[in-house]
Amino acid sequence: MASSYSTQQQPTTTTTTTHTHTHTQMDTDSDTDSSDDFRSAHSVASVASVTPSDESEKENANSASSPRSFVTARSFTASSSSGAASNASNAANAVKKKVSFSAALASAFAPSPTPSNIHSTAKDLPLLQSDADLPPAFRAPLATTATSPSTSTSVNIEDFDADDDDDDDSLSTVTATTVANTRANSIPVPRTLSLSSSSTSSPLLPPHSPSSTSLNNSPRPPRLASLDIFRGLVILAMIIANYQTANAFPILLHPAWIGLSLADLVFPSFLFIMGVAIPISMKSGKKSYTSIATRSLKLIVIGLLLNAPFSTLETFRFAGVLQRTGLVFWVVASAYKAIPFPNMFNLFFPTFLLSLWAFATKAFPPLEGSTPFPDLPSCPTHRDTNFSYFDPPHCTAQSYFDMLVLGGRNHTYQHLPFDNEGTLSTLTSCITCIAGVIIGTSLQRAVQTDYSDGTWRYRQSLRMAVQALTCLVIGELVFGLLLGIPVSKNLWTPSFLGICLFFSIAGFGWCFWVVDGQPNVQSVVVVGGVGRRRIGVPSEQTRLLPGGRGGGRNGVSGRELPLVFNVLASCGRNPLFLFVLHELVAAFLGWIGWYEPLYECLFGWISVDGVGSLLWSLAWGLLVYAPIGVYLDHIRWYWRIQVEKMAESTAALAQLLVRLATQNDKAVEQQLDQLTHMHMHHYGLLLVAADASVPHSARHLAALYLKNGVDKHWRKTSKSTLQPDEKAAIRSFLSTLVCEESAKLVRAYAEAYSKIAQIDYPHDWPEAIPSLLTTIESTFNPASPFNQPVLQAPHDINALKRLHLAQQHSIYTLHRVIKGLYSVRTLRVKHVLYQMAPHIFQNLSNLFSSNISIFLANFPSTDPASTLTDPFVIEKLDGTIQIARLALKILRRLIVNGFPERDDMVRVPEGLGDGKMVAAPNFYKPFEKVEACVELFSSLTGCLQKMLQLRTAVSSAPQLKPIFQATTKISLTIGKLYTDLLNSRAVNFVAARGSLDVIRFYWGLISNGSSSGAPDANGNPDDFVERILLQGLVLFRGVIKNSQFSLMPPDRHPQTDDAIRLITEQLLTPDFVKVAMETLITKYLIFNHDELERWDEDPEGFMADEEADQWEFSLRMCGQKAVMDLMSKHRAILAPVLVEMLQQVAEYGPASNSNAILLKDAVYSAVSYCSYDLYDYLEFDNWFETRLLPESITQPGPDTNPMWKIIRRRVTMLISYWIAVKSAPSMRPLFYRLLIHLASPANERDMVVRLSAITTLRVVVDEGLLTDSEVFQPFVESCVQVLVELVVEADEFDTKVGGLTALKGIIYMMGQKIAPFAGKITEQLPRLWESSYDQIMFRTSILLVLSTLVQFVSKALKEQSVMLHPLVLPAIQATLLGSDMTQQMHFLEDSIDLWVATLQNSPSLTPELVSLYPCLAELIELGSAEHLKVVLRLLESYFVLDAGNFAQHPASLVLFTKLANYLSELKIEASKHIARAVTLVLRAGLQSNNLQAMQHLFVESKLLATLITEILQSSQKGIVDHVVADFTTVVSLFIVWDAGFIINYLQEFGIMVAGKGSSVLPECLDQWNRVECFVVLLKGANTDVLGKVQGIFATLSGVMMEVHGMSNEELSGSCARLHWCESIRSSTHSLSDDDEESPDRKRRALLESLDPIATTSLIPFIKEKLSACESSIGSQQWSLLLQSVDQDVANELFKLL
Repeated sequence: MASSYSTQQQPTTTTTTTHTHTHTQMDTDSDTDSSDDFRSAHSVASVASVTPSDESEKENANSASSPRSFVTARSFTASSSSGAASNASNAANAVKKKVSFSAALASAFAPSPTPSNIHSTAKDLPLLQSDADLPPAFRAPLATTATSPSTSTSVNIEDFDADDDDDDDSLSTVTATTVANTRANSIPVPRTLSLSSSSTSSPLLPPHSPSSTSLNNSPRPPRLASLDIFRGLVILAMIIANYQTANAFPILLHPAWIGLSLADLVFPSFLFIMGVAIPISMKSGKKSYTSIATRSLKLIVIGLLLNAPFSTLETFRFAGVLQRTGLVFWVVASAYKAIPFPNMFNLFFPTFLLSLWAFATKAFPPLEGSTPFPDLPSCPTHRDTNFSYFDPPHCTAQSYFDMLVLGGRNHTYQHLPFDNEGTLSTLTSCITCIAGVIIGTSLQRAVQTDYSDGTWRYRQSLRMAVQALTCLVIGELVFGLLLGIPVSKNLWTPSFLGICLFFSIAGFGWCFWVVDGQPNVQSVVVVGGVGRRRIGVPSEQTRLLPGGRGGGRNGVSGRELPLVFNVLASCGRNPLFLFVLHELVAAFLGWIGWYEPLYECLFGWISVDGVGSLLWSLAWGLLVYAPIGVYLDHIRWYWRIQVEKMAESTAALAQLLVRLATQNDKAVEQQLDQLTHMHMHHYGLLLVAADASVPHSARHLAALYLKNGVDKHWRKTSKSTLQPDEKAAIRSFLSTLVCEESAKLVRAYAEAYSKIAQIDYPHDWPEAIPSLLTTIESTFNPASPFNQPVLQAPHDINALKRLHLAQQHSIYTLHRVIKGLYSVRTLRVKHVLYQMAPHIFQNLSNLFSSNISIFLANFPSTDPASTLTDPFVIEKLDGTIQIARLALKILRRLIVNGFPERDDMVRVPEGLGDGKMVAAPNFYKPFEKVEACVELFSSLTGCLQKMLQLRTAVSSAPQLKPIFQATTKISLTIGKLYTDLLNSRAVNFVAARGSLDVIRFYWGLISNGSSSGAPDANGNPDDFVERILLQGLVLFRGVIKNSQFSLMPPDRHPQTDDAIRLITEQLLTPDFVKVAMETLITKYLIFNHDELERWDEDPEGFMADEEADQWEFSLRMCGQKAVMDLMSKHRAILAPVLVEMLQQVAEYGPASNSNAILLKDAVYSAVSYCSYDLYDYLEFDNWFETRLLPESITQPGPDTNPMWKIIRRRVTMLISYWIAVKSAPSMRPLFYRLLIHLASPANERDMVVRLSAITTLRVVVDEGLLTDSEVFQPFVESCVQVLVELVVEADEFDTKVGGLTALKGIIYMMGQKIAPFAGKITEQLPRLWESSYDQIMFRTSILLVLSTLVQFVSKALKEQSVMLHPLVLPAIQATLLGSDMTQQMHFLEDSIDLWVATLQNSPSLTPELVSLYPCLAELIELGSAEHLKVVLRLLESYFVLDAGNFAQHPASLVLFTKLANYLSELKIEASKHIARAVTLVLRAGLQSNNLQAMQHLFVESKLLATLITEILQSSQKGIVDHVVADFTTVVSLFIVWDAGFIINYLQEFGIMVAGKGSSVLPECLDQWNRVECFVVLLKGANTDVLGKVQGIFATLSGVMMEVHGMSNEELSGSCARLHWCESIRSSTHSLSDDDEESPDRKRRALLESLDPIATTSLIPFIKEKLSACESSIGSQQWSLLLQSVDQDVANELFKLL
């Protein structure tokens, strides 16, 4: 046995001994598993409300009806100045009127307690009030605890020691006092929550308390108390029944065969309890079939061991209680896991078992009148009733199977002719367990669906009562009275089954009603542990069945359960141990002969029949075993049958992490990776991270490992998912760490918390958000431990900082969780979040508003830089505004994602409702219909204005830098809120009150700004101004043109038309859009100073930025987008305006000032971007010739402004935009001439202008790719020169890639006409290749240019194209033969393409090409189908080029061997390609007079053997005929050229390979259908061939008939050849688009024309071979041969010949 949770703390490690603290239940599953389900499926650990103090109780009552809200930020002390206090009072009054805040705001500087609190209770959240309106997919309720709004309670702690709380039945927390008193004692993680109205303690540890965490603590999960109690009741009843003496109490005496007693109900109750636990323990899916079988086997072994001590092998009893329990568990648990459908398991499976039992009962009893046992009477002579099948015992099927399976009466209980735990009755006993499974599943379903209803427990109890009565009626009425089946435990008849289920379900239902079904149930104190530990019924805060109401001790109203329930629960937690112990004790006392004497001495004197025996058994049960059970529960000693390996000691884990943090030891990393899969390892990481005694670096590492572990192992679908108990422990403890002081740790905790919530919320972790809200509230509650240090030391700045950190970190964690949850797209999570959002928003809105108001009230109105010098006051202000900032971040997420887009319809996701639109539930309210959201939305512009003012005021004060940063972030967050909302829900944004005021406010900022932004107080560029203006431009674009305005029904929002009308009528009026267009062009399309500097300093970087799509980060580019949107929506109004502006700037020339030139460029830019909308308003070609062309080629003079280069660049951009819109083809020469002129360094010295010209040149070339080759011919040389110079001159490889891309386009456009310039193009490429080792894109571009160049130049230069090989082939060799795998990976595809193009277009073989040939064998190893096709294509080309050389090349043998191996493994399509390629290669080799070399190559590579094997096995493998024909073509070529070689080879193949002992030629002849093969083989007069003459003649006859049916034209052509209508096909002919004039194509055509098979006439060939055969065998044999052939076939053949 192994321990599960040890209560002894070890200094460094946790060891496992024989005296371990483990846990077992009689029903094969520990109660840890029972509780696992209810914890994972909506465990409560509910959040209690904070009790108001007596002073504020009345105020609470008055404000109870208002929404609950957070307490304001930590109040300023009364030591503040009176002026500040007055300001604070006025501000607080204003806030109270505005946001309906509590009276605490009126005394913002006083530390008095406040009654505000937040709790996600059923009263607080509008949950499930309209679920009936939802489709089933929407019904995802939120687990919350129903608490009374008028009676709030707080969390307190039980008294405990460091060693005492390891097995508490619920989660707990500690107060600040406890932590302060015990910090040095390494207090373990507390887990018991008790409710007390006299305390206002925090539900979480104070921010300085992580050091109080025990390293070796592992929390026990909560438990279902009623199941423990009922199990304890049954185990004590079993002990009492088994300890009866010979003078037994009547109702505790088992009937001999038929009948019923109280004792008969005990064992079925155990099986029922086991069934209840099965769905609970297996819900998480952690039980595998192996673990189920292992657990069953252990139970069986224990049962056999109990039977062993006083038995011999001849009389050993195999059956028993534990044996049956193990078998039943294995059957039921395996079926529960295997059967996916509940109805099938609940109904069909028990019906099947019952039917099987009934069939066996009727079909297998001993024969009528037979005598199965000599010492017993004969069986009845006839069986005319059902009852006769069940009596006498030795004449039943039960007896038959027991004797058959168990081996006779010597191995049964008391040597009876049956065993009362025998074989056949095990079938119906499984049904008892299945009934428990149904009850357990019902409990689960109730927890998962009804937890928001406090009455669900009553309904569950009532449901069990109805089920119990149903079982009784079915058992007694149907099976008992109607069918006449007797009640018998030994047979476990259906009538007995019905009675047992009635008592089992009713008993458990009564326990559930009393313990878990009543309100105000109080936990009771265990015997021997007064005041130290609670067992029995957990309070509602810790019970895993939510929905009810908990109570508590120490003054809380409620009732306590009787002490007997504690005793029963203790016994129910150790049932297996008590069962084994009572069996061993009874056997031992009987063995030594003390059992009866003790009874006679103590109770034998009682004369009343059976009373003494009853008292004797009660004494053993209540006075011996019950105290033992209580004591074992007290010391936390449990016996589990499941062996579990303990996780690595947390202290040792901490040491590993310290080593890793200090030494960066790789071995430690590997060791930690190995520990990842150990149980409780990740919880140990969390303990290390929370332990302040561990170095911070190691703690941070632990937190990061935990966060990464959550990513990998938290999901149930992960290969090594965490166990439910570890998940529960992590979730519980992680909730206590959100107030950690270290920012690094909090970030890691928050990330882990968020990731877990994304997976588990709301199903497995319903308290994820409520617990955070409670924590946040506690940090603001003056009575909580977080605030006590500040209250005790009002001027302690460190205490104030710790308080602020606790508040900020808890809010930050909530922000991370909210952000993560809104990334989850499941409808259930959205549904729950939609319900929670209004409540959370109300609280966070109040928190934000109150803190902003307090901050503004206490911030000096004049000269804050000199007024604010006190660090304590600055800390107060900074803490307040930081809280407001974090609250605003959450509000942004909520207002953007937390509310539905519409309240009429909602789209159900594809997997849940086929994507249909359904009616939205009643609680669906868009944010614009939620008053709190609208108030915040409309007030944020005023807040933004104030933040902008304050930011300016504090920008020059170094001591106020945190406040400066906070105002900056708040301003930007407000802008993000508006932009995100407009981008995602534009209609809702416009429909909200004050939305157009938001746009007008930002437009005011835009009107006063420009693309240059504004400097900060020190004169440096201020990115903040640019970001604010960018947000304004994004908002402006969003209302001008938004995709949501264009949606069609049903996706179209019903208020879309209203929104568009509102924007058009009240915002985008004609006058406004004209002003807006002029403003955008004149202020935001102008280059700013930074851009012009980058133009001069880094021209290539400037161009890269211009070509990148980053309009969201550049004011000028965002302005361009806004101009385009504005023009597209208001073309009729704005086109004339833009044309007029174009006319106004027309007179600005090279001598104009810089501002005029910049304005001219801005107008030209607008004309570029609006080209499609200006189509009817501007004649571009005329404008280009009369204005743009002269402006571009004007020679610079003394008066020329250097800024005129901007206009030259803009002209090139105008061409690129207008050429596809409105430009005649006749303008192309002008465009080419100008662009090449501006791209030439001889004419243009500015690099940006040159690069812009080349960029536009690519556009123009692409536009005329198929039509402009003749037009572009005069410009090719100069263009190539310019592009090559650019590629060489450029510093950035992106620029070089652009030049090569343009060069490739020109090569493609010019085709073979590019040949004269090939040398110029390639002369610089080798040097560029060598200098660009790590530039993947650039080298790829070089390869593409070379591949395109080779393709066209080879066609033009023909034999002279070999001149390109010294340039091309080294690049291919560097990739294919180099040792750098990275280069091979990136350039392999392009290098292969270049290789193919070079080889196919090469006129002759060169040494460089030969050096590449061995690479084919390496390429085929890549395993890709595409690579295989390329290899075959290259192999064909090599052999067609020079077959003699490569037939003897050493690499050919390697390559052909690999092809042989692939041939039998690949799919049919790939095999076809190999066969066709090999055919072409063989033909090339044979025609080059290399017959022997080809024979050797095919034999040694085993390719020929593989082909023959595939031919012979074609029918078995299902190879299609055309593929077999391709295989036989290869063999037929060898036959035509050397028939003797094939005949000898087939002889050797049959002996050596096929193991036949003879040639396989006859089998091959059956597969072949080749004329040339038959006639050639006939010529040789081989006996195997002559034996197949009938088939050969039939084939020849068919061929000749087809030939005679041809036309004269066909006969004169190639169709009457030996191998007609079959050209030399390529294996990859479908892949190649090569020109028919390529050298490779010509070589293939020549090979085909010279092929003897293609040139030999068919009829003469057949005649010749038949004559040769006749000559070879003689006329006499020939006549005999013809006689063996069908005469009709022979006559027809010779007639046709």
